[in-house]
Parts: sequence; structure tokens; C-alpha cells
Amino acid sequence: NCDLVVRASGQSMAKLIKHGDAIGLTRVQNWTEFIPMGEIYAIVTKNNFRMIKIITKGESEGNYTLISKPTDSKKEEFPAQQIKKTKIHTCIKYKHLLPYINTKNDYSYIKHFKWVVYKINSLNF
Repeated sequence: NCDLVVRASGQSMAKLIKHGDAIGLTRVQNWTEFIPMGEIYAIVTKNNFRMIKIITKGESEGNYTLISKPTDSKKEEFPAQQIKKTKIHTCIKYKHLLPYINTKNDYSYIKHFKWVVYKINSLNF
């Protein structure tokens, strides 16, 4: 099951998630206490930046390292970044790519990735 569906925007994760892909996300309870490292998360920062990244251990206890997976031609544009844990407002785990609603005309459940999200109860993944 997933809690939210959004349409991804940008090239920073293009090896795994393409611009315009519909992705399913699951809310992470108590993410400030523990999250599995090396997994993909959708992150909203306290100053309202939204991104999808792989989270790994940070250079210090209070940080995470955010890893992008762009295409090889764009690798230099997306270096690893440090983010203070206290700067993250919300952390939501990437669950699934949803290829069956990744058509240009299918906006019945999804709007372009401005984090307009829809709770879906009827879709199981």
C-alpha cells in the first residue's frame, strides 16, 4: 500500500525516476528517530524545498547525506549534499514507480509534482 501519489519533476534521479513519473509514497512514522539508510525518500524542508533523494549517513551526527542518481551526462550537476536533520520538515519513503498511470493524459489521480497529493485508498501495490 502507499499513502500518496505524486508526479516527479526534475533530472536529479533520472536513472531511477524520470521527470513526469508517477510514484507512490508511504508516510514514515517517527522518521526523526530512525530511517533505513540507502533508501529513496521524498523530503520537504522547513523552507519548503521538495526533493526526492537517497538518504545516507551524514558527515556528522546531525546531518544526512542526500544522493542523486542522474544520467551519466548530468552527474556533475548533482553532487552529494549534506542537510541538517533539523532542516527537514517531512520525510516520506518512496515505495513504487507507478507505470500504469505514467501516461501523458492520465491526470485523474495525479497533478504535476507541486506536491499536490492525493490519498488513495483503492490502489494496492
